Amino acid sequence: MKYFNINKPYFRGLLALVCLFSTSCSCGIVNHKYVVGNLAVSPDGRWVVFCTENEGRYDLNLLDLGTGKTNSVIKSDDEVGYPVFISQHQLLISTKVSGKPQLFELDLNTGLKKRVLESNFSDTSPSISVDGNHIVFVRATNGFIRSYGQQAWDHADLYIADSTFGSIKKLTNLGARVILSVNVSTGNSKIVYAYEIGDGLPEVHVMDTGSGKTTQLTHGPHYNTDPSWSPDGQRIAFSSDRIKSYEYEIWTMKEDGSEQREVTHTGKRSTWPKFLPDGKSLVFSVDETQIWQVNLDGTGLHLLWHH
Repeated sequence: MKYFNINKPYFRGLLALVCLFSTSCSCGIVNHKYVVGNLAVSPDGRWVVFCTENEGRYDLNLLDLGTGKTNSVIKSDDEVGYPVFISQHQLLISTKVSGKPQLFELDLNTGLKKRVLESNFSDTSPSISVDGNHIVFVRATNGFIRSYGQQAWDHADLYIADSTFGSIKKLTNLGARVILSVNVSTGNSKIVYAYEIGDGLPEVHVMDTGSGKTTQLTHGPHYNTDPSWSPDGQRIAFSSDRIKSYEYEIWTMKEDGSEQREVTHTGKRSTWPKFLPDGKSLVFSVDETQIWQVNLDGTGLHLLWHH
């Protein structure tokens, strides 16, 4: 049964509750800082931004690839995630407001947030077009409470807005349980994303923004998720456990889904790959507690950050 595994964040949360009342637990769930969601790379390739969570406290962190130093930009009791660079010193992020994830602009110099879109829904996973004129994001319209009390959202679709969010258009009619890692290509002509199809497993899809045509690029039965475009728009990096269940590795493929190649062989949970601006290497999360870098041919693997 694929869903019943400790790697899922909501099962980790349940175990954490158990551990709080246990004097002999050694599972390592409590008092650990976990990388939450996707990474973001600055336009000049100097910084990697990522979010972490520790016992309900969220940090947005700035990792300097030149010095290896990490600084916390903001700390919050509300969920923070899905960072994406608007410019060298500005991000779009998603932060929960009254149980609803909402989109904010964040100034990295000051740490100040400004709400850019107010809705009654869950708005997450923003991706900005190269020219900066459009923003694609995920909106989930059905809010509900899970059996263990956590607020959740489903019936998700892709939406596109202009840079001021004055005009918003619905792009899909998926009504998906979840849509993961939306990414707009160079030239703004295509959107890559993953969502859970009929068998409950996520698959990578690409949409042509001109025609609206959607093509499925990966096929199960296994997880294929966290897609991200290369800077030239020719290749897509993604995460998959197709070799061994629950051991995710980083893969790449051409924009049409051909030439799927395994990049890493960590034997762990390697997720959320992002290309550096030169297109020759990737940064990614390992076991939600580390960030690594690797060349596209699998060489040069090295640790950037760990908790």
